[in-house]
Amino acid sequence: MTERGDNLRTPLTATREAALSDEAPAIALRLLFCGETIGKDEMRAALGDRLSMRLLGAGLLSENGTGVRSPFHLRLVRGLYLFSDYLDHEPDAVMGAGETSGLLYEASCWDKPAESVLDLGCGAGTIALLWSSKAERVTGTDVNERAIALAVWNASVNGITNAEFRTGSLYGPVAGEQFDVIVSQPPYYPAPEGTESKLTYLHGGMRGDELALQILSGARDHLHAGGRALIFTSWPQASIKTPPRQMQVFELTTNRKEIHGTRQSLNVLTHALPGEEIWTTYEVPADDWGAVSPRRIDQLLASEELLRDENSLLPAMLRLPAGIEEWQEGDTVVLRFPPEALVGCVAVDDDVWRELKLVNQSTDVHSAVNAGCRLAEVRHALRRGWVAPVPKN
Repeated sequence: MTERGDNLRTPLTATREAALSDEAPAIALRLLFCGETIGKDEMRAALGDRLSMRLLGAGLLSENGTGVRSPFHLRLVRGLYLFSDYLDHEPDAVMGAGETSGLLYEASCWDKPAESVLDLGCGAGTIALLWSSKAERVTGTDVNERAIALAVWNASVNGITNAEFRTGSLYGPVAGEQFDVIVSQPPYYPAPEGTESKLTYLHGGMRGDELALQILSGARDHLHAGGRALIFTSWPQASIKTPPRQMQVFELTTNRKEIHGTRQSLNVLTHALPGEEIWTTYEVPADDWGAVSPRRIDQLLASEELLRDENSLLPAMLRLPAGIEEWQEGDTVVLRFPPEALVGCVAVDDDVWRELKLVNQSTDVHSAVNAGCRLAEVRHALRRGWVAPVPKN
């Protein structure tokens, strides 16, 4: 059960097994992961007398009239013990590791070495602590003092010494500092006027996008040259999105909707020269949301660089993604892409498909340019993700 629960993106089937088992690991899972109350005898049988007393003494378990319960939620993620709150601890409940935390962390782990990482709005410290084994220094910030206390606790439990956590709003706790990587998953649910209980971990303002927009606008001043910021959020339809000063924003958005109707988005920010600010949106099918990776993000960034270079020999630098399937529907070719391409099924005009195959088959720059390829169509295909740039040697 531990192995299955070790990946944030694995379905939690182990909890179903635990509910039907009297084995010690199942009892521990119900107690520390599911928030159930168990009898004291069950606790001692599962954890042993010594560990039971230590957990009670540390406040990780508490006694009540019917038995013992843990006030905290525990997840074991890639060898780390990560404690957080159950979300009925209003209004300052602290969110822990979740599926979107896994997506954000994995997307942020690019190959370029990172000496310093900022986890803005760190909650229980999940992403900061996962990054601690890759970066020389990690910093987590949160406006919620309880979140910082839990993050410090989690660092101590796991013996992590290169993580620092500070209380404060937005970039206030790191004023004047810069980082190689910035990651953030700010609250993005709307809290319209009249909302009775505004939850720190959930509500991002009246529209829901206020915090995310402030994080985007302040990223440039806190990002080293060549650095990258990744912000996970969900934009309301009324959100006015313009690229921050001297920044490029590459938004990956999916039709996977939140409860309030908006769509999840991962926004990748990099530095730009004056006048080169852009905000580009790529649609990712919900089924492929888990395929977002640093390698694919690098391909998208390279694609945008090609699109903006009017002097590039564009067709000669493109290829079709491996694993593509095709079938004919009248005069239209329908293409199905592998998940790592971040594209689902796409209908393509037969003439355009013929042009793209010519590009893909050509190995010579001049023959590719002279193959009759219509650059406008190739650029459109590139934007949709039908073709990818050939990696540089």
